[in-house]
Amino acid sequence: MIIIISGTNRPGSNTRKVTSHVEAVYATLGIPAQVLDLADLPPEIFLPSAYEKSPASFKKLIDAILLDETGLFTSPDVEKRLANQAAGFVGFVEKLHAKNL
Repeated sequence: MIIIISGTNRPGSNTRKVTSHVEAVYATLGIPAQVLDLADLPPEIFLPSAYEKSPASFKKLIDAILLDETGLFTSPDVEKRLANQAAGFVGFVEKLHAKNL
């Protein structure tokens, strides 16, 4: 399965519209895909305590990121920082996952 990460937390963003279009293209091709919208992230993952033990509400995100073989980020970034943002995000997920092992 492919996970499509809508790389902004702004509700109703153009990035989310592009993400929906990409999801529709994959569906047309018969390729399973799941959207992860950063606008839907639970606010408790940003609390300092999340670094000690990730909140239960974050498990779905951790599983989606770590278990899927392919990821695709959509982003509003026009200054070529997406690679650093994506790497930082995945690193954050890995750290939270490691705290719960």
